[in-house]
Amino acid sequence: MANDLMRTGPRGSSDQAALLGPVVIPFVQDDGGTTPGAPWFTKDVAADDGIIGGVTMGCEYRPIKIFLKVFDTFASNDIELDIGLAADPDGLVDGFVSGSATTPAGAEIEIPLNGALAATLNFGATSGPLLLTSATSAGDGIFGVYVLAEPVSGPLFTNA
Repeated sequence: MANDLMRTGPRGSSDQAALLGPVVIPFVQDDGGTTPGAPWFTKDVAADDGIIGGVTMGCEYRPIKIFLKVFDTFASNDIELDIGLAADPDGLVDGFVSGSATTPAGAEIEIPLNGALAATLNFGATSGPLLLTSATSAGDGIFGVYVLAEPVSGPLFTNA
């Protein structure tokens, strides 16, 4: 949508629409953690980091919300996460802490988009992958992190 002023014709952003509505995309392990490529993270693995692919269906996405789902009860320490792009690893989420060292299995926690680029950051085919960095290295627990995002350019987006 940043290129609206460069579009020809009378149409602007008002009638641009995604052919595909918002989608939920999981982060997967990318650092050789406990199970590379798995859509969950183990709390006691230092730097158990994640990624959302940079060519996800050939589109550029705008994050709407990010949430964490606890699969196995947290024990000992909270988790701390940063989310962003390679050039700005905490541009979307900066230092999120889960808030409870004993978060129960089944809990869902919305992660605030508090990074310096939260209002403008996109990820995908043009900007590159969205990266998750976990500072957790102690305690039990398994969790997944998911992004609710909408396409803003690419084959799933149209100006028609």
